[in-house]
Amino acid sequence: MLDNVYHLLKEREKNQIEQKLLPSPDWKPADKLDNLVITTNTGCPLGKAYLNNGIKAIINKLEKTGQTLNYITFHGLRHSFATRRIENGMEPQVLKAIMGHSKLSITMDLYAHVLPDAKSKETQKISALFGV
Repeated sequence: MLDNVYHLLKEREKNQIEQKLLPSPDWKPADKLDNLVITTNTGCPLGKAYLNNGIKAIINKLEKTGQTLNYITFHGLRHSFATRRIENGMEPQVLKAIMGHSKLSITMDLYAHVLPDAKSKETQKISALFGV
């Protein structure tokens, strides 16, 4: 985790603890999920729709400045992260650990196939070894 993300989450955790201590009948976290750091105003986990609506809001703000960005789901961000890391040479075992996968095959099956130029680049490397 990046240091700045860690510090932001620690600050959010502090704010969350303060919010929990306030007397409020609305604070009703989901069973066994009362220690989440990022929640709704009632202490419940954020749903997929909430996260995806947030992404749409960011895209709308960007469009107002003349920038364009294709819509991507929150889970799609995870997929994009992993794909870009493979494309930029991250060691598969490191990516596996970051993604939280139990097996390397899961990581590679999910993300390595999206590299259309990888086969061509590797073939060119082999050709270069033989001076072809």
